Amino acid sequence: MWLPPEFLTRIAYDKKLSPKEEDVLIELFSRGKSRIQVAEALHISESSLTTHLTGIYKKFRISGSGPVKAPRLQEYLINTYLQSNSSNSSVSERTLRD
Repeated sequence: MWLPPEFLTRIAYDKKLSPKEEDVLIELFSRGKSRIQVAEALHISESSLTTHLTGIYKKFRISGSGPVKAPRLQEYLINTYLQSNSSNSSVSERTLRD
């Protein structure tokens, strides 16, 4: 389930993500890359990626420890996307499945 980059860019702006945090958000949730692939694509270390993710989670007010944050953020993003496109939900759901 991947989201359109344009939607993620808008959300990043709304949440006041830094440019690098926005890049991380888009790579993770629109392109379906693993954390290692995201770090490589953005030419950053895995440690730097973790730092950017921490900032993203804080701005989205997602707490917890371990691997639960990414799925919670993805769920939030999908729900927000579907709500913002409710008049076009069948197209939106099809996009998410592809």
